[in-house]
Amino acid sequence: MATSNQQVSVALAQAVLPEGNPGDTPTQFDFVVTRSGETGAELSVGWEIQVAGTDPAEVNDLAPGQLTAGTVNFDAGEEQQTVSVFIAGDSAVEADEQFTLTLDANGLPAGTTLGTASAVATISNDDPTTVFISPSLAQAFDEGNPGGNPATFSYTLTREGDLNQELTVNWQVTPQGDFAVDVDDFGGSLPNGSVTFEAGASEANTPITFAASTDSAVEPDEQFQVELSLAASAPAGTLLQLEEVGGRIVNDDVLPPPEVSIADHSQAEGNEGTTDFTFTVSRTGDTTDEVTVDWA
Repeated sequence: MATSNQQVSVALAQAVLPEGNPGDTPTQFDFVVTRSGETGAELSVGWEIQVAGTDPAEVNDLAPGQLTAGTVNFDAGEEQQTVSVFIAGDSAVEADEQFTLTLDANGLPAGTTLGTASAVATISNDDPTTVFISPSLAQAFDEGNPGGNPATFSYTLTREGDLNQELTVNWQVTPQGDFAVDVDDFGGSLPNGSVTFEAGASEANTPITFAASTDSAVEPDEQFQVELSLAASAPAGTLLQLEEVGGRIVNDDVLPPPEVSIADHSQAEGNEGTTDFTFTVSRTGDTTDEVTVDWA
Protein backbone atom coordinates (compact mmCIF):
# COMPACT_ATOMS: atom_id res chain seq x y z
CA MET A 1 0.00 0.00 0.00
CA ALA A 2 1.34 3.41 -0.88
CA THR A 3 2.18 5.81 1.91
CA SER A 4 0.57 9.26 1.85
CA ASN A 5 1.52 11.93 4.34
CA GLN A 6 -1.72 13.69 5.17
CA GLN A 7 -3.69 14.86 8.20
CA VAL A 8 -7.45 14.74 8.75
CA SER A 9 -9.34 17.05 11.15
CA VAL A 10 -12.93 17.89 12.02
CA ALA A 11 -14.45 21.24 13.03
CA LEU A 12 -17.94 22.65 13.43
CA ALA A 13 -19.33 25.29 11.13
CA GLN A 14 -21.32 26.53 14.16
CA ALA A 15 -20.69 24.97 17.57
CA VAL A 16 -23.84 26.16 19.39
CA LEU A 17 -27.33 26.00 17.91
CA PRO A 18 -30.84 26.18 19.42
CA GLU A 19 -32.68 22.94 19.88
CA GLY A 20 -35.91 23.97 18.14
CA ASN A 21 -39.48 22.94 18.83
CA PRO A 22 -41.64 20.03 17.67
CA GLY A 23 -42.73 20.58 14.07
CA ASP A 24 -39.86 22.95 13.28
CA THR A 25 -37.29 22.17 10.62
CA PRO A 26 -34.68 20.11 12.55
CA THR A 27 -31.62 21.96 13.75
CA GLN A 28 -28.61 20.97 11.63
CA PHE A 29 -25.03 20.78 12.92
CA ASP A 30 -22.48 20.67 10.08
CA PHE A 31 -19.21 18.96 10.98
CA VAL A 32 -16.61 19.89 8.37
CA VAL A 33 -13.98 17.15 7.83
CA THR A 34 -10.86 18.36 6.04
CA ARG A 35 -7.59 16.79 5.01
CA SER A 36 -4.28 18.38 4.11
CA GLY A 37 -0.97 17.15 2.78
CA GLU A 38 -0.76 14.51 0.08
CA THR A 39 -4.41 14.23 -0.98
CA GLY A 40 -3.96 12.68 -4.39
CA ALA A 41 -5.50 9.33 -3.44
CA GLU A 42 -8.99 8.38 -2.29
CA LEU A 43 -9.51 8.22 1.48
CA SER A 44 -12.22 6.88 3.78
CA VAL A 45 -12.48 8.00 7.42
CA GLY A 46 -14.93 6.61 9.94
CA TRP A 47 -16.84 8.82 12.39
CA GLU A 48 -19.08 8.31 15.43
CA ILE A 49 -21.38 10.49 17.55
CA GLN A 50 -20.41 10.32 21.23
CA VAL A 51 -21.72 11.92 24.43
CA ALA A 52 -19.85 14.82 25.99
CA GLY A 53 -20.00 17.38 28.79
CA THR A 54 -21.82 17.47 32.11
CA ASP A 55 -25.22 17.32 30.39
CA PRO A 56 -24.68 14.90 27.51
CA ALA A 57 -27.18 14.58 24.70
CA GLU A 58 -29.06 11.31 24.35
CA VAL A 59 -30.12 9.28 21.33
CA ASN A 60 -33.65 10.71 21.51
CA ASP A 61 -32.18 14.21 21.11
CA LEU A 62 -31.28 13.24 17.54
CA ALA A 63 -33.83 13.55 14.74
CA PRO A 64 -35.54 10.30 13.69
CA GLY A 65 -33.35 8.40 11.22
CA GLN A 66 -30.17 10.22 12.19
CA LEU A 67 -27.18 7.87 11.98
CA THR A 68 -24.84 7.73 14.97
CA ALA A 69 -21.85 6.48 12.97
CA GLY A 70 -20.70 6.49 9.36
CA THR A 71 -17.85 7.04 6.91
CA VAL A 72 -16.54 10.10 5.10
CA ASN A 73 -15.25 9.29 1.60
CA PHE A 74 -12.82 11.63 -0.12
CA ASP A 75 -12.25 11.35 -3.86
CA ALA A 76 -8.72 11.76 -5.13
CA GLY A 77 -7.72 15.39 -4.67
CA GLU A 78 -10.81 16.21 -2.59
CA GLU A 79 -10.00 18.01 0.66
CA GLN A 80 -13.32 18.69 2.39
CA GLN A 81 -16.48 16.78 3.27
CA THR A 82 -19.41 17.68 5.54
CA VAL A 83 -21.24 15.40 7.96
CA SER A 84 -24.64 16.84 8.94
CA VAL A 85 -26.27 15.83 12.24
CA PHE A 86 -29.94 16.70 12.73
CA ILE A 87 -31.53 17.39 16.13
CA ALA A 88 -35.07 16.63 17.29
CA GLY A 89 -36.87 19.72 18.59
CA ASP A 90 -38.83 19.56 21.84
CA SER A 91 -40.58 21.88 24.29
CA ALA A 92 -38.98 20.53 27.47
CA VAL A 93 -37.11 23.00 29.65
CA GLU A 94 -33.67 21.48 30.18
CA ALA A 95 -30.00 22.29 30.36
CA ASP A 96 -27.87 22.80 27.26
CA GLU A 97 -26.68 19.40 26.01
CA GLN A 98 -23.45 18.37 24.31
CA PHE A 99 -22.23 15.67 21.96
CA THR A 100 -19.18 15.14 19.80
CA LEU A 101 -18.50 13.83 16.34
CA THR A 102 -15.25 11.89 16.65
CA LEU A 103 -13.09 10.59 13.81
CA ASP A 104 -11.83 7.00 13.91
CA ALA A 105 -8.10 6.44 13.38
CA ASN A 106 -8.58 2.72 12.73
CA GLY A 107 -8.07 1.72 9.14
CA LEU A 108 -6.30 4.89 8.05
CA PRO A 109 -3.49 4.28 5.56
CA ALA A 110 0.10 4.58 6.64
CA GLY A 111 1.22 8.19 6.95
CA THR A 112 -2.31 9.48 7.53
CA THR A 113 -2.89 10.97 10.97
CA LEU A 114 -5.67 12.73 12.80
CA GLY A 115 -5.26 16.37 13.70
CA THR A 116 -8.35 17.60 15.57
CA ALA A 117 -10.10 14.27 16.04
CA SER A 118 -13.39 15.49 17.50
CA ALA A 119 -15.59 18.57 17.69
CA VAL A 120 -18.09 19.37 20.45
CA ALA A 121 -21.59 20.52 19.54
CA THR A 122 -23.88 22.22 22.06
CA ILE A 123 -27.65 21.93 21.73
CA SER A 124 -28.83 25.16 23.32
CA ASN A 125 -32.07 25.03 25.29
CA ASP A 126 -34.53 27.46 23.73
CA ASP A 127 -37.49 26.68 25.99
CA PRO A 128 -38.33 29.35 28.57
CA THR A 129 -37.58 29.36 32.28
CA THR A 130 -40.94 29.77 34.03
CA VAL A 131 -41.59 31.46 37.40
CA PHE A 132 -44.58 30.26 39.42
CA ILE A 133 -46.31 31.94 42.35
CA SER A 134 -47.69 29.59 44.99
CA PRO A 135 -50.40 29.48 46.09
CA SER A 136 -51.85 30.72 42.83
CA LEU A 137 -55.30 31.22 44.37
CA ALA A 138 -56.21 34.41 46.19
CA GLN A 139 -55.55 34.54 49.91
CA ALA A 140 -58.06 35.96 52.39
CA PHE A 141 -57.41 36.70 56.06
CA ASP A 142 -59.24 38.51 58.86
CA GLU A 143 -58.06 42.07 59.22
CA GLY A 144 -57.44 41.97 62.97
CA ASN A 145 -58.14 44.51 65.67
CA PRO A 146 -55.85 47.16 67.18
CA GLY A 147 -53.40 45.49 69.54
CA GLY A 148 -54.00 42.08 67.96
CA ASN A 149 -52.44 40.07 65.16
CA PRO A 150 -52.82 41.69 61.73
CA ALA A 151 -53.72 39.86 58.53
CA THR A 152 -50.40 38.64 57.10
CA PHE A 153 -50.12 37.49 53.49
CA SER A 154 -47.33 35.28 52.19
CA TYR A 155 -46.66 34.07 48.64
CA THR A 156 -43.80 31.78 47.63
CA LEU A 157 -42.13 32.03 44.23
CA THR A 158 -40.64 28.97 42.53
CA ARG A 159 -39.15 28.45 39.08
CA GLU A 160 -38.35 25.60 36.75
CA GLY A 161 -36.17 25.37 33.70
CA ASP A 162 -32.67 26.79 33.45
CA LEU A 163 -31.67 27.57 37.04
CA ASN A 164 -28.06 28.46 36.31
CA GLN A 165 -28.49 32.22 36.56
CA GLU A 166 -29.60 34.53 39.33
CA LEU A 167 -33.09 35.97 38.80
CA THR A 168 -34.87 38.89 40.48
CA VAL A 169 -38.66 39.33 40.44
CA ASN A 170 -40.29 42.60 41.52
CA TRP A 171 -43.71 42.74 43.21
CA GLN A 172 -46.25 45.47 43.98
CA VAL A 173 -49.59 45.45 45.82
CA THR A 174 -52.29 47.33 43.85
CA PRO A 175 -55.99 48.04 44.62
CA GLN A 176 -58.49 45.72 42.95
CA GLY A 177 -62.28 45.39 42.71
CA ASP A 178 -65.28 47.45 43.81
CA PHE A 179 -64.11 47.55 47.43
CA ALA A 180 -60.39 48.05 46.96
CA VAL A 181 -57.68 48.58 49.53
CA ASP A 182 -55.97 51.92 49.92
CA VAL A 183 -52.76 53.10 51.54
CA ASP A 184 -54.45 53.37 54.96
CA ASP A 185 -54.94 49.60 54.94
CA PHE A 186 -51.15 49.16 54.92
CA GLY A 187 -49.86 51.86 57.21
CA GLY A 188 -49.67 54.66 54.65
CA SER A 189 -48.16 53.00 51.55
CA LEU A 190 -48.89 50.03 49.37
CA PRO A 191 -46.37 47.21 49.94
CA ASN A 192 -43.77 46.46 47.28
CA GLY A 193 -40.38 44.84 46.98
CA SER A 194 -38.39 42.17 45.19
CA VAL A 195 -37.28 38.59 45.73
CA THR A 196 -34.24 36.87 44.28
CA PHE A 197 -33.51 33.37 43.05
CA GLU A 198 -29.87 32.52 43.69
CA ALA A 199 -28.05 30.74 40.88
CA GLY A 200 -29.08 27.08 41.02
CA ALA A 201 -32.08 27.71 43.30
CA SER A 202 -35.62 26.69 42.34
CA GLU A 203 -37.22 28.75 45.15
CA ALA A 204 -36.79 32.44 45.88
CA ASN A 205 -34.63 33.32 48.87
CA THR A 206 -37.61 34.78 50.75
CA PRO A 207 -41.39 34.66 50.25
CA ILE A 208 -43.40 37.75 49.38
CA THR A 209 -44.74 38.73 52.82
CA PHE A 210 -46.64 41.77 54.03
CA ALA A 211 -49.22 42.63 56.70
CA ALA A 212 -52.37 44.76 56.66
CA SER A 213 -53.12 47.43 59.26
CA THR A 214 -55.61 46.50 61.96
CA ASP A 215 -58.66 48.62 62.75
CA SER A 216 -62.05 48.43 64.45
CA ALA A 217 -64.08 50.05 61.67
CA VAL A 218 -66.95 48.09 60.17
CA GLU A 219 -66.40 48.03 56.39
CA PRO A 220 -66.70 45.71 53.42
CA ASP A 221 -64.00 43.14 52.66
CA GLU A 222 -61.27 44.90 50.70
CA GLN A 223 -59.44 43.48 47.68
CA PHE A 224 -55.99 43.81 46.17
CA GLN A 225 -53.67 42.00 43.83
CA VAL A 226 -49.95 41.33 43.93
CA GLU A 227 -48.46 42.23 40.55
CA LEU A 228 -45.21 40.59 39.46
CA SER A 229 -42.64 41.84 36.98
CA LEU A 230 -39.22 40.63 35.92
CA ALA A 231 -36.19 42.75 36.73
CA ALA A 232 -34.34 44.23 33.77
CA SER A 233 -31.50 41.80 34.48
CA ALA A 234 -33.72 38.70 34.02
CA PRO A 235 -32.22 36.09 31.68
CA ALA A 236 -33.67 36.12 28.18
CA GLY A 237 -36.59 33.73 27.73
CA THR A 238 -37.82 33.92 31.34
CA LEU A 239 -41.62 33.86 31.64
CA LEU A 240 -44.05 34.54 34.47
CA GLN A 241 -46.73 31.86 34.78
CA LEU A 242 -49.02 34.45 36.41
CA GLU A 243 -48.41 38.19 36.42
CA GLU A 244 -50.71 38.81 39.37
CA VAL A 245 -52.44 36.97 42.20
CA GLY A 246 -55.29 38.23 44.36
CA GLY A 247 -55.81 38.85 48.04
CA ARG A 248 -58.62 39.98 50.31
CA ILE A 249 -58.67 41.63 53.73
CA VAL A 250 -61.72 40.20 55.47
CA ASN A 251 -63.68 42.54 57.74
CA ASP A 252 -63.86 41.06 61.25
CA ASP A 253 -65.46 44.04 62.98
CA VAL A 254 -69.15 43.98 63.99
CA LEU A 255 -71.69 46.66 64.78
CA PRO A 256 -73.27 46.78 68.25
CA PRO A 257 -76.77 45.28 68.61
CA PRO A 258 -79.57 47.46 67.22
CA GLU A 259 -81.06 50.03 69.56
CA VAL A 260 -84.32 51.88 68.92
CA SER A 261 -85.09 55.25 70.44
CA ILE A 262 -87.74 57.93 70.15
CA ALA A 263 -87.08 61.63 70.46
CA ASP A 264 -89.07 63.90 72.73
CA HIS A 265 -91.25 66.42 70.98
CA SER A 266 -93.15 69.45 72.21
CA GLN A 267 -95.24 72.08 70.48
CA ALA A 268 -98.08 74.51 71.24
CA GLU A 269 -101.45 72.95 71.93
CA GLY A 270 -103.49 75.39 69.79
CA ASN A 271 -106.83 77.07 70.59
CA GLU A 272 -109.24 74.98 68.59
CA GLY A 273 -109.44 71.75 66.60
CA THR A 274 -106.64 69.16 66.86
CA THR A 275 -102.90 69.46 66.80
CA ASP A 276 -100.74 66.73 65.23
CA PHE A 277 -97.59 65.66 67.03
CA THR A 278 -94.82 63.97 65.04
CA PHE A 279 -92.31 61.77 66.89
CA THR A 280 -89.10 60.58 65.22
CA VAL A 281 -88.13 56.95 65.84
CA SER A 282 -84.52 56.04 65.01
CA ARG A 283 -82.20 53.11 65.43
CA THR A 284 -78.46 52.68 65.76
CA GLY A 285 -76.09 49.76 65.69
CA ASP A 286 -76.57 46.86 63.29
CA THR A 287 -79.27 47.95 60.82
CA THR A 288 -78.93 45.09 58.36
CA ASP A 289 -82.21 43.41 59.36
CA GLU A 290 -85.75 44.74 59.12
CA VAL A 291 -87.25 45.71 62.52
CA THR A 292 -90.88 46.43 63.52
CA VAL A 293 -91.54 48.53 66.65
CA ASP A 294 -94.94 48.82 68.29
CA TRP A 295 -96.01 52.08 69.89
CA ALA A 296 -98.86 53.11 72.09
